[in-house]
Amino acid sequence: RTLRVSHPWFAWNYDESLHQPESYLDLVKRTIEAAKMLESLSKEYKIKYVLEMHSGSVTADPWAVRHIMKDVDPNCVGTIYDPANTVVEGFIRPRGACELMCKHLAYVHAKNLMFIPAPLLCEPGHPKRMKWKYQRVLLDQGMVDYAEVFFALKCVKFSGWISLEEMVNEDYVKEISEGIAFLKECEKAAPEQPCEPFKYFN
Repeated sequence: RTLRVSHPWFAWNYDESLHQPESYLDLVKRTIEAAKMLESLSKEYKIKYVLEMHSGSVTADPWAVRHIMKDVDPNCVGTIYDPANTVVEGFIRPRGACELMCKHLAYVHAKNLMFIPAPLLCEPGHPKRMKWKYQRVLLDQGMVDYAEVFFALKCVKFSGWISLEEMVNEDYVKEISEGIAFLKECEKAAPEQPCEPFKYFN
């Protein structure tokens, strides 16, 4: 009994940011108010509501999730952690992301992507600028290291669902089967907790 709900969108890219009349802080305020409303609905209808960590939205990063949901019951409202989305916007190392979201982490989307160069931006009156676009790839070929993601999930004792999202090939059955096998390998390889010898960086 989980229902994904849409969150306010801020800006997917520079162009959308140029034409977004609302401030990010106003959208965050609206989302906090809506999360409290969802908490009430959850208690009434016994449904857990979840918002995805998605680039372009107000919940693109784990700090935003923590701020928005700090006063909301995690049994009522949670978040979908999508490590690939955070490569586009909102990246924090997976362990830090999971520790920030902690009890509000409802489930995980598993997909992968990589950035590839796009044609240079050559607009009149603007300097030439490099542009990048992302390409969806198989789970074992992208920028997200799922062994690190599983280590992060183990650090916070996560025991929920991981859901494959956005297939790349037409042979979905094969891709799902190989994806599950790959994720199992990563889960097995990931340590249960930080490992000695410990190193102190601060």
